[in-house]
Amino acid sequence: MRQETKKMFIFCAVVAVSIAVATADPLPRVSATPLNVDPKLDCAIKELAWEYAKKLLPQQGSFQSAYDALGLKECGVSLSRGPRYEKRPLLHQPAIKDDAMEVYVDVNKGSDSNAGTLDSPLKTVFAAVKLLRFRRSDTRQQAIIYLRQGTYFLADTIRLGPEDSNLVVTAYKSEKVVVSGGKEYKFTGLWNEIVNKMGPILAGVSAIYDSDVSPGESNDGKAWYYGKVSSPQECQTACEKNSSCFAFTYHDNTTGAYSNMCYFRVDGLWAPYNQTGHYSGKKQQILMANLSGQDPIPFTTLFINGRRAIRARYPDANPETMGLHTNPTGYVSVVDQWLPSKTYPPATEIHVQSPELSGTAFPYFEMGVGGPVSMFVPPESYWGLKSPRGGSALTYRVPGGIQYSKKEWFAYRDWSNPQDGVVHMFQGEHWGNWQFQLNGRDSKKFEVTWTYGGFQEGRGLFFGAEWYVENIFEELDAP
Repeated sequence: MRQETKKMFIFCAVVAVSIAVATADPLPRVSATPLNVDPKLDCAIKELAWEYAKKLLPQQGSFQSAYDALGLKECGVSLSRGPRYEKRPLLHQPAIKDDAMEVYVDVNKGSDSNAGTLDSPLKTVFAAVKLLRFRRSDTRQQAIIYLRQGTYFLADTIRLGPEDSNLVVTAYKSEKVVVSGGKEYKFTGLWNEIVNKMGPILAGVSAIYDSDVSPGESNDGKAWYYGKVSSPQECQTACEKNSSCFAFTYHDNTTGAYSNMCYFRVDGLWAPYNQTGHYSGKKQQILMANLSGQDPIPFTTLFINGRRAIRARYPDANPETMGLHTNPTGYVSVVDQWLPSKTYPPATEIHVQSPELSGTAFPYFEMGVGGPVSMFVPPESYWGLKSPRGGSALTYRVPGGIQYSKKEWFAYRDWSNPQDGVVHMFQGEHWGNWQFQLNGRDSKKFEVTWTYGGFQEGRGLFFGAEWYVENIFEELDAP
């Protein structure tokens, strides 16, 4: 079930991941190895990229085109072998000293009124930090907080200072521990169904165009072949009765080998494609949960049973598995027109001409404050200058909105609260991504506009590229 939230915040998250790569045998030097890079490391990175590409696009099998492009044959890597990577922890636990002061925490069985021992653990990390501050008189003595298995939701930031020096927080004996900054909600018994019906049958539309199925065969991951039926209505009824079916496509007698075949879409993705001789539709089910009794706070990310829920969006997509490298991409690839950029007064410019790095593209320090970069935090940037240097350098600006195509599926669908929506868009040269908070939609002009956002990428441009919109209730139409 996709979620739609009324309160909207734009944010950027950076996640660092470390994967150690182990190779079992020596690798030869290859001609494409960058200067001053160990050829073993170079080959290992290329091999990792190949494995990741195969994971993203499993339908490519061994993905020989990527294998060849990366020159892995010269690295001694076999095209037919499986992965040989060993994942290792990002960090290694520091050595535990014999005189360390220990406190135990168990989110499931503990209590903050307990003593903090293995048999009488505390419940929260906050209580453990507070107890150690009280007990430990010398911060040179190591202190250990052992977390027992479970998920620890932090209601606030744990603020550590000098009094917490030499503190180690670690899982007890490699038990599985998750420390989360999220808030837990209980949904059991709270779901109420507010919509549950089959949508209309759409003529000239295929819902399985991207599933790559042969006549009478299934693609287990996307589309199932149901059988031959006499009409779109019969195919729709069969889909309605099947719990796995999310959408259906019927092929009429003009589609050759596919004539009269009925297919079910089973991956929850609505990716309509205009195609004559096809008839499609989908289930429409919306559930709502009342969280008023659980002290809810505004949020933009929701996990249900460990799986990230996708906010109502157009086009439908799972951003964890889809992108410009997949088909469909989950993005709209065109606009009819980029609307003019918002105008700002000139920035206050700062030029520090000493010291000077003569003979370079950027010989001295300079930046603009306010004006075009007033939404930056802090409101200053090199790209706020009236005349920045560099290839195709321009003062920072972003489009003020878009005029979308009349062919988009949402073009004739009303949005009750367009100001809740957020547009995600690539910068026109694909140097980064923008997010814009909508301030309106003009359905007659086929336009959406914004005044806030676009500062995430840093350099700007007067046009964008691929885009999608999310957090629009009327687009709540897929799991």
